[in-house]
Amino acid sequence: MKILRSIDSILTLALWLPTIFCSYLLSHNALLYWTMDPDYGILPEKREAEQDILWKISLYSHVVAGVVVLAIPLISFLGKKCNISTRIHALVGNWYVKLGLYLILPTGIYLALYAKGGLATQIGFLAQALAFGFFTWQGWRAAQNGQMTLHRNAMIRSYAMMAAVLSFRLLHILFFFVQIPYEQNYAMSQWMSLLLNSFLAELAIVWITSLKNTSKTNSTHRFTSNHSIV
Repeated sequence: MKILRSIDSILTLALWLPTIFCSYLLSHNALLYWTMDPDYGILPEKREAEQDILWKISLYSHVVAGVVVLAIPLISFLGKKCNISTRIHALVGNWYVKLGLYLILPTGIYLALYAKGGLATQIGFLAQALAFGFFTWQGWRAAQNGQMTLHRNAMIRSYAMMAAVLSFRLLHILFFFVQIPYEQNYAMSQWMSLLLNSFLAELAIVWITSLKNTSKTNSTHRFTSNHSIV
């Protein structure tokens, strides 16, 4: 069991350290939109979209809410390892759900309609927003009903969909270096980021479940040994 715990710690670091680093870079770049520089980021390519006031509201709301929602799971998912109380976990989780469902989801759906890369990319971003919204809602409902295993699994899937924005950018850079045409690059990066993060989420769920089952088995074995009649 100690070996499994050690492996778990290594895998946790291997997953979260690059996630934290990429989240920081993305957050820093995203918040620069609030400098209101008309030539920053994607804005030069969105002159027509900028005429739509709802698009502008969606973009700036999505940026701020996205930074917060990316950061919250660092407290929620790593809470037990950092001895975070259940009360704090519930508090930050509540903000994750509210920001996710009331800001990230609707603005993500609207921004998807203007996504670069054509219809394939637009459908990809729409699928990401809807999957994120569904898993977030499912995780919240499960917590309300005391179904903590379902809650944990749903929130892992929810964050995997949210963090696809990180995988997307890494894949986009990778495909750029192998000289995949821009339009195809954007669509491939979007869909492969969803597939990759979905796979990693399911892998994490299987690993966590196996750890818990092993822990229960060992606990039962120790209890039986301690109470056996010799």
